[in-house]
Amino acid sequence: MKTADVAKSFIIPLHVFPFDIFVSIGQTDAQFKNRLKRYNICKLEDELEGFYNLPGNCQGKTSTLSNGSTVLRLSKIPKTPDDFGIITHEIFHAVDGVMKQIGVGLSDTSEEVYAYLTGYITTQIYKRIIA
Repeated sequence: MKTADVAKSFIIPLHVFPFDIFVSIGQTDAQFKNRLKRYNICKLEDELEGFYNLPGNCQGKTSTLSNGSTVLRLSKIPKTPDDFGIITHEIFHAVDGVMKQIGVGLSDTSEEVYAYLTGYITTQIYKRIIA
């Protein structure tokens, strides 16, 4: 499996939920901010403050914003198994944020919907980063 070497951002529509996920991979802070403007997410600038100037040991950040949108940012384009582990980690945060928005916490009775949404988001991200 080879990943593309191009920084990118895109929206993952969740279709059955009234929310989308904005994904940024390997973009500079300036590119990230520009894309947020393009997708009209920048109005929540105070909520996005933690997404800029990610410290060297922080390879990803995900948060669900007050408008219901989720932002998932990866500081670099994934190349290694550890990098793909970070994607999985951030996807879990995205799924948890979406589920909390609709009032569904992780439990024995909800784990399947968590698993399906995790699979869907993972597939959408991999379709865009695998060359």
